[in-house]
Amino acid sequence: MNAMPRAAVRQEAGTSQEILLLDQAVRLQRSPAGRTAVQLHLSLLQPNNRREHHVRIAANAFEPLLKKFEGQLFQFGNADLVVVTKDASDEEIDKVVEKVRYLFSDDPLATGEGEGEGEGQTPGFCTWYNFSTRYPEFRVMVEQAAKAAEQRRKEQQNVRNRASGIPDEDMPKPPLTAALLGRLEQSIANMDLTNLVRRQPVCALLPNMPPKVVFNELYVSIPELRRKVMPDTDLAASPWLFQQLTQTLDQRVLTLMPVLEAGIQIACSVNINVSTLLSQQFQMFDSKLRAVTQKTVVLELQPVDIFRDVGAFLFARDFVREKGYRLCLDGLNHLSYPLLQRSQLGLDLEKIVWAADLAHDGPDPRRERFREAVRLAGGAKVILCRCDGPEAVEFGQSVGISLYQGRYIDRLLTGVVGPDTGGRPAGGV
Repeated sequence: MNAMPRAAVRQEAGTSQEILLLDQAVRLQRSPAGRTAVQLHLSLLQPNNRREHHVRIAANAFEPLLKKFEGQLFQFGNADLVVVTKDASDEEIDKVVEKVRYLFSDDPLATGEGEGEGEGQTPGFCTWYNFSTRYPEFRVMVEQAAKAAEQRRKEQQNVRNRASGIPDEDMPKPPLTAALLGRLEQSIANMDLTNLVRRQPVCALLPNMPPKVVFNELYVSIPELRRKVMPDTDLAASPWLFQQLTQTLDQRVLTLMPVLEAGIQIACSVNINVSTLLSQQFQMFDSKLRAVTQKTVVLELQPVDIFRDVGAFLFARDFVREKGYRLCLDGLNHLSYPLLQRSQLGLDLEKIVWAADLAHDGPDPRRERFREAVRLAGGAKVILCRCDGPEAVEFGQSVGISLYQGRYIDRLLTGVVGPDTGGRPAGGV
């Protein structure tokens, strides 16, 4: 899990950061002395510059300031950051703001003149609110942000409803909470999940050739699980709780694999974490699986899990490779991919999440770096996942990728457009 700065506000499941900031703003009205807030308008950055990891790095830059000046950081749903400090000088705050601005120095927003705070103007890179003089404007901004967050929540819920085939009038459902997750994990521990396990193929696909299945990824269908266990709960509302849920499900899939895969000759893959590879549970799984099949099994690992404890990863990597398993570096995107190659980590495969803007990069140097990274890795070792349309395959083949995964590949195999079986899209949460 990618953590926000320790001094950042903890977000309760189902509660947006905008709502939390509004609550804080109401309380600070009684003691505004020495308070300053700065809003960084990261939502106005170009799309390629406001991805999750960009926002996370920008937020982390404020950690020393938050610790020193009783600070709090709020990340809005549109990627804006609001930092509230007490008794910090403008110079101390500005040092960090300028550091963050430099991170985005290739973006027009970061190079604009002034901050554009006048009425009717488009905001610049950031807006300052000294509570002694601008608290009313701050309060209005937060109230508008909270209203916009609620509207986004409703729109996103409607999208999830339609994707799951659930009528909008039947929703919204209350979000998954920590308490509900505990109950759900207890239910999962005692359930037979066999009927909820799905397979999504990873296929070799060459120009003018039909797809050929290389292996199947096993996962649990989240919509089916929700309908069976918690039909009145939105399991995906909180990303962090949802990630914990999927890790629990991955472990259950691991226990089911020896039975599910005994009679299937095609290789398979499963998401897993380093700690599980080093556990007694994995040794039991290995014994049971090898008793029924000797086929290739691919274990998919996330970068954040690998780098949480590199020493443990290296030990686990050598341990499982001696047993004949193959390892895949999962969860990469087109920005992180050129920086993190499987060969540097001693892995067999790497999986990159398709993004629509890849098709529009044109002669951008990033695309050429991407192409070079594929060449160095070997196109037959790279999987482009979440391929929902032909444009993903067209791009992949243009840069030399041979392996693909996603709903479009499923349709090519079957010739029928089937319903989305849900679960985690290929490539991780």
